[in-house]
Amino acid sequence: MRNILKMLAVVLALGVVTIGVASAQPHTELTNTFVWPEAGLTLPYPDGWGFINDSNFDFVLVEPTQNVSFIGLQSGSFAPDIETLEDMMRYIVDTDADNLVEITLGDAEAWRLDIENEGGKTTVVGFSPGEKRVALLILYTDNTADWGSVYEEVIAGTTVEPLALDHELLNSQMQTNFEADGSLTVGDPEAPMVIVEFMDFSCGHCASFNHSLDRLVQDYVMTGKARLTYSVLTFVGGPFSESAGTAQYCAAEQGFGWDMHTMLFREYETKGAQTAYTADNIVAAVADSGLDVDIAAFETCLSNTKTEQFEANGAWADEMEVTGTPTAFYGTNTDELTLLQTRALLSIYDLLDAVEVSE
Repeated sequence: MRNILKMLAVVLALGVVTIGVASAQPHTELTNTFVWPEAGLTLPYPDGWGFINDSNFDFVLVEPTQNVSFIGLQSGSFAPDIETLEDMMRYIVDTDADNLVEITLGDAEAWRLDIENEGGKTTVVGFSPGEKRVALLILYTDNTADWGSVYEEVIAGTTVEPLALDHELLNSQMQTNFEADGSLTVGDPEAPMVIVEFMDFSCGHCASFNHSLDRLVQDYVMTGKARLTYSVLTFVGGPFSESAGTAQYCAAEQGFGWDMHTMLFREYETKGAQTAYTADNIVAAVADSGLDVDIAAFETCLSNTKTEQFEANGAWADEMEVTGTPTAFYGTNTDELTLLQTRALLSIYDLLDAVEVSE
């Protein structure tokens, strides 16, 4: 976690983030808007700025001059044993400094830290886009005369829509759908669209994609536009994937399938598959969750690997020519599915909105 999110040393030395196109006068008007659905974020940015690829960021915007002023965005999970956004921010920036101050991005809680040195000024704003998630808005400039006040306008104009999933409803839907057809499905079974994800609990990309799917569930499943089915595969982690997948099926049967899905990936991200997906750790995580669960019944269920379900999922994956995880499909029914060739929500939303559904 510290390696993923501890960015300040990199940021302060980032002469590598540059476009290298000279411009006589910077355009400081905030004429453009960037939307990051995965984080619920809407951000205004200056005219002429453009996106570049940089492995240190989810997204990075750079001014079109030879200066290195940029706006970077990065996200990750809370570190183990950290509960609050403030504590997570102090962990990221390694500081107890009084200049870490609470602000708001729209109506969302955020924490801000300003750092100045000979090279320029860095402002780091952290917010939580979802449960146990942190995102960083990093604004760096070596030219505060031109961009200092503009950055203040950027921060003032940035809004975040917090994730607000109805866990009780999603648990109930997964249990009802499981009882009806044995699937791990959330959403109305009569929803006009279906989304299917072939996933493996030991797959790091699946863990990352799952955070995007939380937003999709909020925007499409809970609004009745679509239903989402998880097809659990086990080829990445072998027995560890089987243990996690079995826990998922047991939880769906007992009425806490959605919470289990979230819990399993959180355990994976903080402990790794070989520790997270032992039976003892899974049972302990459920016991510590505060959920109203019959632990003895769950533990008994967990001892019986769901081999039949995994074999059926594997056969379906072969039929759909799935070669890796996560792989997602969409359509109006499970018999006519189209491969979802992107993991970016904006593109996914465009594809879903273009589906013709019968009234």
